[in-house]
Amino acid sequence: MFQSYEDWQAALSQVVKDVWGTMEDGYVPDPDAGYTAADYATAVNAILESPYNAVLKQRLMAVLGKRPLEAMVRANLLALRPYSSWATDIDVAAFGPRLRSTVVTALTALHLFLMREERSTLLAALDTQQVPPESSAGHMSGSSRPPSPTSNAMTAVADQLTAVQRKIEDVEGQLQQLSSEVIGIRNAKGEGWQDELACLQQDKQHLVEKEKLLREENRQLREKELLLMKRE
Repeated sequence: MFQSYEDWQAALSQVVKDVWGTMEDGYVPDPDAGYTAADYATAVNAILESPYNAVLKQRLMAVLGKRPLEAMVRANLLALRPYSSWATDIDVAAFGPRLRSTVVTALTALHLFLMREERSTLLAALDTQQVPPESSAGHMSGSSRPPSPTSNAMTAVADQLTAVQRKIEDVEGQLQQLSSEVIGIRNAKGEGWQDELACLQQDKQHLVEKEKLLREENRQLREKELLLMKRE
């Protein structure tokens, strides 16, 4: 038993340190690890950008390839999770409409915590990968290279993501307002309040469905962005 808060904090610090030690192999892998630092960074970014902190295995495999993903799972850097009705740490929506898909996620809650805490360190490989190498061949002083088709596509996806995020925020605001109105009607209970409440509940359900569709669109755009980042 811990005798004080300091004892508990020291124990937690040691556990975090131990787990982080295993994650260091992700951003500084051995040459024969079967995956690169950019592969791990891409997977971490996908997990953190997902509203469920979990990505469909097939979709991440389409970005990374089968071997790198399997190598990271074998190295205990990532976890594969099929749907289970006993598990409550991942939203069921992450597993697809029929709940048959396997998702890729962090190995444990502590690993997910460290992914968030050390995000800039873990994603450094992506930043390095996106910097174009300098070349003297065909280089003219004062001239700039025209953007590639991939760069243009990434810009378009980023604009779409911004628009979708705004729509999500707008729907969330409407849901919050409707919830307040529902509470007000329940408290007032004036004449015809049941019919009015039923209409508000129906409107709320429509907004919830709309939000689900927008979040799915957001997720698909994030995956498209990852594919483009891989090509860039």
